[in-house]
Amino acid sequence: MFRVYFGTPYPSYRAALLARYPRQVSVPAHYDWNLREGKASVAIDLSASGSPHPLLKPGQLPYRALFALAADLYKPIRVAALHAKLYPGQVFNPFSSPGKVHQAVLRVKAQWRRAGLGVSISSHGGGYDIEPNSPCALRIYRDAMETGRGEWFFAKLREARMSDFTSEEAARVLHLPFRSAQRVLSEMTEAGRLARRKVGRDVRYALK
Repeated sequence: MFRVYFGTPYPSYRAALLARYPRQVSVPAHYDWNLREGKASVAIDLSASGSPHPLLKPGQLPYRALFALAADLYKPIRVAALHAKLYPGQVFNPFSSPGKVHQAVLRVKAQWRRAGLGVSISSHGGGYDIEPNSPCALRIYRDAMETGRGEWFFAKLREARMSDFTSEEAARVLHLPFRSAQRVLSEMTEAGRLARRKVGRDVRYALK
């Protein structure tokens, strides 16, 4: 049951799955979802608060691609959906965006290979999927699934009492590179979680 629970991105399906059991089921804090049968030698950590590998920097393209592809472990992610994950805020162009995604996938595969991550990306059925190169597992966390990465970052800002702040200040609190913090703040602003305003040359944010 837990393999299905942690492998689907749909909260309503997870709730329905738990409701089928007459007794209350205790869902573990995390689950190692084996990508290949047999005992996994490597567990790729998908915690919302850290990085699955020292060479994968939070917020950067190889990092975002891994989380996008791991969101649904039962079917490939479509090109338009992957584009939205890799380039949030950018409009999908049916003529140029598929090529842009394809080039990004090639770069990500090369970086994953250099990092020795143990997985690659396969293309089939009009989409992209994670393909294991060796026995490995994805360590998926319940909290990250239930709240989402954006909500986790929002909670960290609220815990730090960041009522009015800049991108630099948010980067320090979230332990992200500056450009990654800017991307996160932009996503949360578009989602209506933050208010953005200009003060002189500075851009400041406030929690809603």
